[in-house]
Amino acid sequence: MRYKEFGNTKKKLSVFGCGGTRFAHEISIEEHAEKIIYAHSKGINHFDTTPHYNYNRCEDIYAEAIQNMRRDTYYISTKDAPAFISSKQEAKDNLMRSLDKMKLDYFDFYYFWNVKKIDEYYKAISVSEHYEALLEAKSEGLINHICMSSHLTGKETSQIIDDGKIEGVLLNMNILNFTYAIDAAFRTKEKGIGVGTMSPLMGGLIPNNQDRLKFLQSDRFTPAEEALKFICGLPCVDFSYIAFRNKEEIDNACKIADLSHIVSDEELVDIRVKVGAGIEKACTGCMYCMEYCPNNLPIADYMTYSNLKYLFNIPQDDFEDKLDFYKTWFELAKRKADAKDCIKCGNCEEQCTQHINIIERLEEIADIEAKS
Repeated sequence: MRYKEFGNTKKKLSVFGCGGTRFAHEISIEEHAEKIIYAHSKGINHFDTTPHYNYNRCEDIYAEAIQNMRRDTYYISTKDAPAFISSKQEAKDNLMRSLDKMKLDYFDFYYFWNVKKIDEYYKAISVSEHYEALLEAKSEGLINHICMSSHLTGKETSQIIDDGKIEGVLLNMNILNFTYAIDAAFRTKEKGIGVGTMSPLMGGLIPNNQDRLKFLQSDRFTPAEEALKFICGLPCVDFSYIAFRNKEEIDNACKIADLSHIVSDEELVDIRVKVGAGIEKACTGCMYCMEYCPNNLPIADYMTYSNLKYLFNIPQDDFEDKLDFYKTWFELAKRKADAKDCIKCGNCEEQCTQHINIIERLEEIADIEAKS
């Protein structure tokens, strides 16, 4: 296993950590805990939890697992969403509830979770809200570092980094969408702030669609392995969380982590070109379209959603069902206009490097929005 120091925290984290989002309900808590213990035995030393994952099952699983680990051999995080917190007391109560449930004296990292609107960040750090509770908790030794899980644009993330209150950032970044966040990651790293990533395999979409993604494949590695090699080889990224489904996935990640490969500037350019050429008619996240829309539609965010259908070929019913999820939890949550507000001026299509039929796709999405 390879380790990197997380910003200026003086904590060396394995380049892959265990995410907490995808614990299958048909598998027992004990079986999931055994998988976590196995990951720890392979050198993975940090774990991602929150009471909001898997209807609280995430904390139950990790609580079971960490009873079998020495506390000085691992780091563990928790999260809570500024959008859900109404008072300083509520933030502190939620933290104490999680510590008690997991039989812990402290969390190493506390993340403002799922910050998708910059207003949520400013709400969190207001004196009477979330941040003050965390400062108190930190002074009492209940948490060590205050961090943020961000679904903001690169520009907004950079703005928060400059505010100086955050010690680490967790970004949604992978080999297919890295153009959205890579500049913010480099800027964050330059500031001495830790950079982690989530969804390096796009929630399983990459390993489940490897035939479609053969353009990522090399003589030695599958598309999914190349995606892992890319994310842990980026000099601006300290670690990435993976929601491991089984021990084989843990072994494979550890094999990739053992490589000393570092993504160079030249290789980053090559990957940009390869991704752009390989996912024809799918959005690569260049965002050139965004500034030309007279109605401020979040075009690139809508096109990222459309990738589910046009890149990964998910069934139409599933595609429609996921729109509400994207509008609640991901980039579309901060939209200032809806798909129906498109006036078909064509500016976006003129700028699109992938020559996507953006207007047609926005019309399709507007029809889906009208049903809900």
